[in-house]
Amino acid sequence: MRIAPRSSRSLAESVSPVIHFIMHNVTVRDLRNNGGRVLARVAKGESVTVTLDGRPIAELRPLPGPGLPATTLLARWKRIPLVDPAALRADLDRAIDSSL
Repeated sequence: MRIAPRSSRSLAESVSPVIHFIMHNVTVRDLRNNGGRVLARVAKGESVTVTLDGRPIAELRPLPGPGLPATTLLARWKRIPLVDPAALRADLDRAIDSSL
């Protein structure tokens, strides 16, 4: 059995983006030494908790983007299909056990 050599990447850099998003903490030292990389990840949508001596002290999270113009929202709203309340209720009754 051959073991692949370890790369210089840390474990946190090698996990999938979904798991990486869930478990992201950085120390103050990591933030100081790799601030650009940490902020690049925040810019992509991740939230990062900064820790000092193992205690969370701050959170970095992306700012909300600009809103959509009213004309775009109205155009989307006009394309939403109408909902038949009786058909919706019948679908819900079939899907949910009403004896609960």
